[in-house]
Amino acid sequence: MSFGIYLVLLLLPVVSCTVAPNFYLNYQIWRMDWNKEIADVVLKLQAEDLIDMLTDTPLEKVTVMVAPDNVVEVTKSLRRFKPEVVTSDLSNLLEGNRRASRNADDSANEPFDFLKYHDITTIYNRLDEIAKNHSEVVEVHVLGQTHEGREIKYVRISHNISEDSTRTKPVLWIDGGIHAREWVSPSTVMYIIETLLGYRELQHLYKARKYLEKYQFYIAPVLNPDGYQYTRNHLRNWSDGFGGPSTSSNLCSLVYPGEQAFDQLETKAVKEKIEALQKETSVDLFLTFHSYSQLFLIPYGYTGDKVPAEHEYHKAQGDRYVNAVFARHGKQYKNLKLFDFFPAGGVSSDWAFTSRGILDSYTVELRPNDWAIGFLLPDTEIIATGQENVDGVIALIENLKINVTLNHNGT
Repeated sequence: MSFGIYLVLLLLPVVSCTVAPNFYLNYQIWRMDWNKEIADVVLKLQAEDLIDMLTDTPLEKVTVMVAPDNVVEVTKSLRRFKPEVVTSDLSNLLEGNRRASRNADDSANEPFDFLKYHDITTIYNRLDEIAKNHSEVVEVHVLGQTHEGREIKYVRISHNISEDSTRTKPVLWIDGGIHAREWVSPSTVMYIIETLLGYRELQHLYKARKYLEKYQFYIAPVLNPDGYQYTRNHLRNWSDGFGGPSTSSNLCSLVYPGEQAFDQLETKAVKEKIEALQKETSVDLFLTFHSYSQLFLIPYGYTGDKVPAEHEYHKAQGDRYVNAVFARHGKQYKNLKLFDFFPAGGVSSDWAFTSRGILDSYTVELRPNDWAIGFLLPDTEIIATGQENVDGVIALIENLKINVTLNHNGT
């Protein structure tokens, strides 16, 4: 079985979808307890395009969006679960976010920092600047191009990077920003890049240098630059995915999976790069950052009928990650097998683990842990989120199994 990349953003300019008028005028947000009985009903309603789930990975609670035209019918299905109406008009919340986004627009040649969420141009300029200043350890490359013609940039980081022998070092892959609305994801990945190069978290400088001697890092902070920039200028509330539970066949659904796995340029570029790298060396880490829910997610997401033979190892790695995160700022991330709480088809870390045999393949859901803030994480929390997840990444790397490629026979 092959897997598409996890909940890939729908490329709105490509298809004719009607965005909610007046940016979700009178759309409601409901919240309710999460258990198997509720899950069966909620997933059915989503498949029928009567609701949209806004919680990627529900734990105790699930949050859904209900269009005005669907309120009566959805109420009939969910009334017995006593949902809480968090807001009766989503447009008010989103408009406030749009105003904040416009006020935060970067000016020409604005320096990069972690005090605000930056646009794609500023992020890419920072990658180019870093590569220029550290040419002995950093290269900027283009993973591919988007439908709108934007480059998907990534950095390759390792000591003596220009030497051919460096290409045989084990690869550690880290990405973010596949979901356009999850702005803290690219910021966190950028924070990891700057830590590896000694700009941040100087207490980790010795380990960072050790890692650059041993590994080559491939890090893509924004896999979906079209969507990311769209949410900067327009509506920050769109994403979709491929296949299996929690998806919809409706082209305009937030969870539309695409016609087939890897049918978008962004996901195809990741797939082809991982496959190419594995022809040269081993890929020993596949780590993808999302928000929100404060979770460390281990395989599997696509099935609850089995666990991998490596499940105990995954649990141990997850415990190391969440313990390191907690030790920094006291934020409690949970270490979970994804399917136990939310069946999700097409998770990229499932694909990396199952189809490519990458033992250490995980998804991290960043701050916050509930809908009260949701995707609108204040920029005052960017640095703290970066700090705690740098500590988590280091805990992972310190315990990686190197040069291990599993053989799952593509299942």
